Amino acid sequence: CEDLKIEPYNLIIPKQHHSDKILKINTITDDREADCLYTSNKDLTLSVLHSDCAPIFLYARDKEIICSIHASIKGSLLEIVKKAVKTLINKEKVDPKNIYAIYGPGVSFSHVEANEDIFKKVEKLGYTKCLKRSMNTDYIDINLLNYMQLVDAGVPASHILLNKYDTYDNANLFFSSMRNNITGR
Repeated sequence: CEDLKIEPYNLIIPKQHHSDKILKINTITDDREADCLYTSNKDLTLSVLHSDCAPIFLYARDKEIICSIHASIKGSLLEIVKKAVKTLINKEKVDPKNIYAIYGPGVSFSHVEANEDIFKKVEKLGYTKCLKRSMNTDYIDINLLNYMQLVDAGVPASHILLNKYDTYDNANLFFSSMRNNITGR
C-alpha cells in the first residue's frame, strides 16, 4: 500500500467463492462477498486474492469505473467476465468500446487439465478453441476463455493486455496452489 500510495483502509479485499457474483462497491463498508467488484469511487482500490486463477481488471474510461474479477475455473465456466462487462453496459451505461482489460499473473493452460465435465461445459458454451489436447490429456486455456468472453461482450481486442507470467512456472515470484498442492490465503 505504501509503495502504491494506497490508504490501507481504502483497499477492498473481496471474500471470493469461485462464483459469478458481481457487486458494486460505493464505500469501504459495502458488502464484498463476490468474485467481481466494481466502483466509480476514486478513493477505493479494488483487489483480487488468487494463486492460479485469472485476475482480470477492467477500466471503463467513459464512466471512470474500475472492476476487479477473480476468474477461477468455475467462475470462468459461469462466464463471470462476460457477465461483468454486460453488467457495466446494462447497469452503468458503459460503452464496451471504452473498456480496457488487463490480466494479472495466472496459471497457463498447460497446467489445467480439463476433465469430462469441464470439457462438456466448454463445448456447450461454444468455446472449444480453449480446449487443447496433448498426449491424450485435455487442457483448458482459462486465459483464452476469458479473452473470448471479453471480445464476445464487445471489448476491443486491442484493449486487452494479457500477462506473460505463469504462477505455476515462476516459483521464485508466485505461490501456486497447483504446484504446491496446498490452498489457503
